[in-house]
Amino acid sequence: MTDGDMPEDTGVRPFAVPITDQFAHEAGETLLGYREMVEGGLSNVGLPSVNSPLRAAMATMDATPDPTGTARGALHGMLLEIAGMLWDTALDHVRALEHDIVRKPAAVWSPLVMARAVMESCLLFGYLFEPSNSCPLRLVRCAGLWRKDTDHSRSLAKVLGEEGRA
Repeated sequence: MTDGDMPEDTGVRPFAVPITDQFAHEAGETLLGYREMVEGGLSNVGLPSVNSPLRAAMATMDATPDPTGTARGALHGMLLEIAGMLWDTALDHVRALEHDIVRKPAAVWSPLVMARAVMESCLLFGYLFEPSNSCPLRLVRCAGLWRKDTDHSRSLAKVLGEEGRA
């Protein structure tokens, strides 16, 4: 609905989302359909095929002598944990959005925040798992995210000071 579609006698309603009940219902059903289509996407993958690049990368890491092999294997494990967390987070936000979009009165900001959270999870997943990326690049990206996370934790610890330590 555009401004031209609003009845003239309707006063200005700041922050109102002028969507119809039918549109909200159909949007919720569409989200449900897409979520159900991808919901088991990671859990049903199983082991990679013998000729897959992932299997080859894992074999290379296993053959790499310690301590490098162990470090790469740990990063790879962290990478797979991040994948599951990103996937689950995106699905959880889509599930919440399915219900929030049909809420009465119509929500304004929460659907935008949930949609953004879904997009951020998917973009980060793509950044880490772009099929054209090599395994070493994936590991470097994972290490970079880990490093950035420790920087943020260090900054937070400084802000909290002694009172934040339990």
